[in-house]
Amino acid sequence: PNKAGLFFNATSGTGNLAEIQAEYKGTNSGDLIFNTSMGERLRITSGGNALFGGTAVSQTNRSLVIGSNAEANLAIETHNTSASETANIRFYRSRGTAASPTTLVDGDILSQQLFYAHDGNDYAHAAAIIRVKCNGTVASNNVPGEIQFHTNPGSASANLAMIITKEKHVLFS
Repeated sequence: PNKAGLFFNATSGTGNLAEIQAEYKGTNSGDLIFNTSMGERLRITSGGNALFGGTAVSQTNRSLVIGSNAEANLAIETHNTSASETANIRFYRSRGTAASPTTLVDGDILSQQLFYAHDGNDYAHAAAIIRVKCNGTVASNNVPGEIQFHTNPGSASANLAMIITKEKHVLFS
């Protein structure tokens, strides 16, 4: 592909430290690419999507950090007249690789949200955790799951407090 860019070089002339590139995709169409240490970190596509960590799903360094000394927010909005269009956060998980994914097995964690507060020393211990686990045999179009809620009673770790099972039972610890 045709690219033009702005390169930031080391003063010793040993190579590029970072670059911003425009990649030609066709008439009035192109991507804007941000590289550091000669690796792609952010791409803004001609369609307006921001891809962090590269264009392949298999990128392992995808992260988005939102920080502030005031209030930090992540807002996901959608505005339309269709009742079926919603604002979503989707978590995808498989075993294997992005190029060759395989099914999860019973007990695998699909996703979790961890909540930390500074304890005067560090952020090492979660105050609470919401965890989604595979609960049963995964098959085509069938992924049995459960949701676990963990709370910290004032110790070094958050403990299981409640489970919503695949049978829709609510269990308390």
